[in-house]
Amino acid sequence: VPFIPLIVVCLLVGKLVLSPQIFHELVGESARSLLFISNYFFANQGGYFSLNFLDKILLHTWYLSLVGQFYIIFPIFVCSTIKLIGIKNLKISIFALTIILFVYSEFKYKLSNADNLYYLSSMRAWELLFGASLTFIRIDLKFNKICYYLGFIALILVIILTKDQNYNPARILLITFSCAVVIIANYQSSFINNNKLMQFIGRSSYSLYLWHWP
Repeated sequence: VPFIPLIVVCLLVGKLVLSPQIFHELVGESARSLLFISNYFFANQGGYFSLNFLDKILLHTWYLSLVGQFYIIFPIFVCSTIKLIGIKNLKISIFALTIILFVYSEFKYKLSNADNLYYLSSMRAWELLFGASLTFIRIDLKFNKICYYLGFIALILVIILTKDQNYNPARILLITFSCAVVIIANYQSSFINNNKLMQFIGRSSYSLYLWHWP
């Protein structure tokens, strides 16, 4: 729902301040975003950090399109898997598909290293499946506090030490694994969880993402 006001505001303001050509492009971006296909459009335009993208008002909606595609396809995959091989094998199927798509992404990255890999659902699906697979993991950690902070520190270090802006599946795996450790540890008493500023940022993160690029 918050996505609709963003589109409306961008179109209204864009009509007043943008050149006719760029506004026409914005209308096209808006339509593709609402149809969850903008990631493929931007994939054909070049790299995410290209200066040519400074006039792409809705560039960041590539990720919303990717997530939208996932939430359309994933339920179909789950229902089909349960019907074909039973619910008991669903967990194994999701784990296996996650690994297969990660290996595919890594090989694709090694072979081409193209800028547009950043946007493609085929390269990013394993990340979302990785998150979905955490649903099946139940671990009672005796050292959940230590694991929580180790995962959090690892996440920060990966982000700080990353210098290459191109999409790299192996590096993304480190990030997703660090996040997974934090989630699985489930340490509710951390200062991060109980900090009002962090809580505000967490509640506002989706809105901040929606508006940050425009």
